Amino acid sequence: MKGKFITVEGIDGTGKSTLIPSLKTCIEDRGWEVALTTEPTDTWLGKNVKRGFTEEISPFTETFLFLADRCEHTKWVKAEMERGKIVLCDRYADSTYAYQGAALENLIEDPMDWLIEVSKHIVVEPDLTILLVAKPETVIRRIAPRGEWTKFERLEYLRKVNENYLKLAERFGRIRVVDAEQSADRVFEHAKNLVHECLGGRKDG
Repeated sequence: MKGKFITVEGIDGTGKSTLIPSLKTCIEDRGWEVALTTEPTDTWLGKNVKRGFTEEISPFTETFLFLADRCEHTKWVKAEMERGKIVLCDRYADSTYAYQGAALENLIEDPMDWLIEVSKHIVVEPDLTILLVAKPETVIRRIAPRGEWTKFERLEYLRKVNENYLKLAERFGRIRVVDAEQSADRVFEHAKNLVHECLGGRKDG
């Protein structure tokens, strides 16, 4: 039996890192083996993407670094699915559409459309994308204790990224919005129901 691909998206501070381990457990409880992954990856490509977070580089350079990392990552995702695993991924292509779509807004026409077009041969469509949505002002308060800010965490930029994510949710039926202003327990219950709907019955049932 082929596995499935589930992604979790949202701006920083929406609770992805809290939600994902709980989802892993609930999927395993249904008899599936889970392969956890994230983007950027921990490969040399992903490390160069992360290096770009602190460098003043062109938005186009940054975009193509993300795409290069995803090319190799997608091969791994497909292989894990062929082994019958549920691949649970913290960020995937929708992050590029939303974040780089915002960064490229004044440089090219319809940047999200362009990003989707150039990505179509290097991505695998998720079976389900859980989009955690919270006000940028809320997530700024949540991440403030970290004491370190990246160029992706400016308030106006996050507002545009949030707007892009919601546009993607209108465009793709696989993207299901979860209100991340709720408690972590309520977020998990909503996301768990979406995962159960995606997987159907127990694998070993």
